[in-house]
Amino acid sequence: MSSTGTILAFLTRLSEAGDGAVLRGRAAKGWFGPAFDRLLRRGVLVEEGPADAWPVCRGCDCGLDARPVRFGPDGPRAVCPVDAGSDEPLDEADLRRFRLDVARLADLLARSAGLGERAEPVLPGVRRLGATSTGRVVFHAATSSALEAPGAPLALRTAAGGAPATLLAPEAAVELRLAFAAASIDLVATASVLRPDGDGPGRLDLAALEPAASAPRLAFRRRAGEVRLDGLAVTLSHQLAPVFGRMVDAARSRDPVASATLIEGASGREAKDLVREIRDAFRAAGVPDAEVKALIPNARGRGWRIGLPASEIAVEP
Repeated sequence: MSSTGTILAFLTRLSEAGDGAVLRGRAAKGWFGPAFDRLLRRGVLVEEGPADAWPVCRGCDCGLDARPVRFGPDGPRAVCPVDAGSDEPLDEADLRRFRLDVARLADLLARSAGLGERAEPVLPGVRRLGATSTGRVVFHAATSSALEAPGAPLALRTAAGGAPATLLAPEAAVELRLAFAAASIDLVATASVLRPDGDGPGRLDLAALEPAASAPRLAFRRRAGEVRLDGLAVTLSHQLAPVFGRMVDAARSRDPVASATLIEGASGREAKDLVREIRDAFRAAGVPDAEVKALIPNARGRGWRIGLPASEIAVEP
């Protein structure tokens, strides 16, 4: 059994071999029961014909790839061509075989966490399970090879649309974890967030995906025009508050850059003047110049942006 005691964790490890991985009856029969039957009904496991071959004896030098299975009065046996005394008695359950459908396994993960009924393919070997109530997008990759695809971190960052994101996957090397972290994707070992679920196959624990709660660095009270940056209060004028509001909205969207057109639409004045006055308001409130420039940097000729991730920004109506 898996470390979490669930067949879901067991199948997650099996899925690292890729789609179509085979679960032999001898390994599966400890799981036989109602939960296993539900996996068959949902197509997570597909039963195939019984095995007609069995692994060779340990240390055998017969040269065969597998031993034939023969049926006799006492039931099936794996026959050793060298030594009849090494024949291995089997039972009918040993010979059952089940093929794993990785797409249906992803569906099961999504359903177990209440994220939806179907996981959506987004990259080869990677599926989107859904989004949590806090807006976190959850992806799943069954194999390590899916993580190593060129451009995978940035592609998932785009697929997440600027929302916080977690990729469930096999244990990964430090280099891969750093690559995904640089794209603001949390890489989490799938088995580490699976939990028992009564007599069910197991469930994905969404709470384990959320970082420890912490206060946002920037909080914006839209109606009052008040900004709190790391606890320091900054009050914006009636003209500047809607401009800053548009910049904050952009920061929490798919494209965090607020263009000059977007900024000017809030007041009719030239964007560079409005941005300069917003920066001056932060300086006047005691925010050091270097921090002001880091908070509202230029975006390479496209406009301006808030220099904080969306997860560190909170907005009150």
